[in-house]
Amino acid sequence: MYANFQNEGRSGRGSNRTSGDTEPMVNDSNSISSVSTLEQEHTLSEHTDFTLRSQTHSSLKVDTHRRNTSKAVVRIFNDHFRQDCASSITAITFKTLFNYLISLMDFIRTAKSGSDWSKNELLTYHISVSPVPAEDFFAPVVEPSLQHLDPNILNSPVGAEDANLSDAVIAYLGYLDLAVKATQESSIDDFAVRILDLLGFNERGTVVATQYAIPLTICADSDQIARTDVCLLHRPTMVLLVLIKDKTLSNRTDAESQVIAEAIAAFQFNNHKRGERGLVGLTAMTIPCITMSGTRPTFYLVPVTQELSTAVIGGVYPATETIVLKCVTVAAHTRRVSEGMEDTEYRKLALKRLLRFRTLAKIHWNLFLEGVVK
Repeated sequence: MYANFQNEGRSGRGSNRTSGDTEPMVNDSNSISSVSTLEQEHTLSEHTDFTLRSQTHSSLKVDTHRRNTSKAVVRIFNDHFRQDCASSITAITFKTLFNYLISLMDFIRTAKSGSDWSKNELLTYHISVSPVPAEDFFAPVVEPSLQHLDPNILNSPVGAEDANLSDAVIAYLGYLDLAVKATQESSIDDFAVRILDLLGFNERGTVVATQYAIPLTICADSDQIARTDVCLLHRPTMVLLVLIKDKTLSNRTDAESQVIAEAIAAFQFNNHKRGERGLVGLTAMTIPCITMSGTRPTFYLVPVTQELSTAVIGGVYPATETIVLKCVTVAAHTRRVSEGMEDTEYRKLALKRLLRFRTLAKIHWNLFLEGVVK
């Protein structure tokens, strides 16, 4: 590709210059001297729009749908290369600009289902994740008591089958045992459902569903979906909370990026359902989310706005950054990062966090159920 830059720079319009044309200031080491501001929009095709601002190398807008990106970058470079830029260029080498343009290809947006989202999608849709201490994340909800739960749920070892234990406790410990030793993804899904039921997430009018596919419109493609592992639905079908697993012993995924995609899909879906009932769509919803890494929950509050949703639908870079709040559940005494609810002390902490999140999540989903934007 490096050769293509050089060859294109010597052909086309460049080969037809007259003696009166201004030559770009390029020395033998292929360096370009002088640039404090380099900003020009190029329309590459009906679906490609690059805006470069080299003052900060951080502002980028790309609107493209499955184009030949390498040729696009070559064309951009040569357009800039041929300009008479003597008055605006300062000390950026040919190689620096070349590498910068190549890096832009990482920002090409294509229609992806929620399960295919990665950190690249978060970057290209101006989304960042901010870890927050538990006391700040859960405020103003106070830490709950576990006294209403059977003490055997809190203290019994994984897989216990003592005859004195209730059927509910035996069932819970059995699901926990399968999740801790998970070799199949469904084991963690089943345990998550059991936990949500146990802690009362499925109140009257709500239902816990598994493998629920939420429609997602992205890059003008309305045929994509964001498939939740577990979600909480409010009848007649509004998505209140989404949960996906991070990994089993044999599989790793980017659960954080995917749960954010599901939150965006939930925003689109909920507003669509409001429209079906003759209600105006909301401009913002905070979607509560959980990821499960084995039996270790991590909590998220994803503030989805109309601006972000529209950017995803159109495949463009939104001006406003979306900051997702995140709270990881880590016990001070934990000896291994992978240790989860098989440890009884961690189990108590995780259950308290889940109960606390239920109250916090309900505050947020009640707002969009009532049509309130905060």
